[in-house]
Amino acid sequence: MAAAHLTAQLGEKLVLSFDMGGTTAKGAIIADGVVRTVPELEVDRLERFKPGSGLPVVVPAIDLVEVGAGGGSIAFVDGLGRLRVGPESAGAEPGPACYGRGGTDATVTDADLLLGFLNPELFAGGDFSLDVGAAYEAVGALAHRLGVGTLEAAWGIHTVVNENMAQAFRIHALERGVDIRRCTLVAFGGAGPVHATGLAEALGIRKVVVPRTGSVFSAQGLVETPASFELMRTHLVPLDRADWNTVYSLFAELERECVLRVERASGGDARLITERALEMRYIGQQRQLRVPFPEVNDSRDLVSRLAADFAQAYRARYAQAIRDLPVEVVNLWVRVSVGGSVVRKAAPTGGRAANSGVIGRRRLWFGEDHGMDATVYLWDGLRVGEQLTGPACIDDATTTVVVRPGWVCQVTEGLNLVLTRQPEATQ
Repeated sequence: MAAAHLTAQLGEKLVLSFDMGGTTAKGAIIADGVVRTVPELEVDRLERFKPGSGLPVVVPAIDLVEVGAGGGSIAFVDGLGRLRVGPESAGAEPGPACYGRGGTDATVTDADLLLGFLNPELFAGGDFSLDVGAAYEAVGALAHRLGVGTLEAAWGIHTVVNENMAQAFRIHALERGVDIRRCTLVAFGGAGPVHATGLAEALGIRKVVVPRTGSVFSAQGLVETPASFELMRTHLVPLDRADWNTVYSLFAELERECVLRVERASGGDARLITERALEMRYIGQQRQLRVPFPEVNDSRDLVSRLAADFAQAYRARYAQAIRDLPVEVVNLWVRVSVGGSVVRKAAPTGGRAANSGVIGRRRLWFGEDHGMDATVYLWDGLRVGEQLTGPACIDDATTTVVVRPGWVCQVTEGLNLVLTRQPEATQ
């Protein structure tokens, strides 16, 4: 929800939100500022990408894809001698080896530290320093089993976890008829900005947005989301035989119930927004698509408009529409939500002096034997309008933004960052 809010202000039409924390990474498609939802979701799937292999939870939910990939994800060598990462996680206790809390397994955080992507003195706001030696020992043990150098193994961990996420996001977008290469990636969570440009390259995405409040972006989205309530009622009838007086009456009944619930939650003095939709399908099919209910007075125009809108939605989802096959209404859907602007805190403005954000240089490794010297910036020292060229790192108390070679980072209002891959960097 926070990503939808931010990118609507930026004028982005197609977005992939990317949240990577300590144990998992989550992605969601946002089109024209609308967050996709589903009437039910599956948990505990036996097979990662196989619908029907999990347990159904029949509640409306954000349409997310989730993969076991986070800073604590453990790297290991499988029975075929291949490097694998996750879904098992070291968690916070004992955590990655570099936490110095007894963990011995090589994790994504250990690899990122050895690659130079993390500042060991600034991690978690400097509450504790990361143990580079412990990370080197953990990743080194894995490297020995693989028969490669320690930094090569660290780069392998970083690359594998990026590809794990990319694979999940590709399938998620493909199943929804979205060309993921056209998306703008919005990266947040503690580890999201570290992996954002690498993930974008794996997906063929050329633009990344990193919000200044990225480490608490999920909490921000929860606070910013207006109170809403939705209801659905089954009303199975062929589209061309629907009694629209009955449909309008059912809509009104659902709306009254939603209004009561939202007024109770919001205090009763807010402006309310009502949305109506029909869930429809071709007769004989199992799954339906939700189509907004248009404001049309004439019933014949209403039927033709709904049929056309359904065909368009079906084509967008499945890349084709079925001609001359009757359409039926399955469910009526109503949502009432609180309207109005969202209250926000004053945006940070950043440093004022020239180069106030530069705090030093650091050696970064991008799979090359010699590594690359990169400028390191402090996020709060950046100035609006400033442009940074990769390779670079932007350090913060709660995350690090890694700007890969071939990327340019623009500092925008509120110290949000917009990273763009340059054409000559495209392979």
